Amino acid sequence: MCGTRVLAVAVAALALAGSAAAWNGERTAFAVGDAPGPATYNKIWLRKYGPTSARTILVLVPGSPSGQATFSSLATELVQLVPGLAVWTIDRRGNAFEDVSAFELNDPAKALGYYSGLLAIDGHSFA
Repeated sequence: MCGTRVLAVAVAALALAGSAAAWNGERTAFAVGDAPGPATYNKIWLRKYGPTSARTILVLVPGSPSGQATFSSLATELVQLVPGLAVWTIDRRGNAFEDVSAFELNDPAKALGYYSGLLAIDGHSFA
């Protein structure tokens, strides 16, 4: 049993060493066909986690109404636990219509004030 563990650790170390290039969750937009609404929203977004040389890719698409950020912690942990795995998360076109500006401030009090309509941020109010 101990030999199996040593072998597993060695294989994992080799897999990580061989994949020096890695994705770390950068968000990339891809154009999609025309749809109702402004053309600026005719795109989807993809975040990639894990080694660029991965032979196995797990694609996660959130259900309504969540977005790809739902999977950021899970994706990061999965690529650390499973050698040779990459995880891609997708935001659908409809996610572009969401106003997440106050969440991006990482300040719960400001987010609550903004989304409850009591606080304007940078001259904008949540409608």
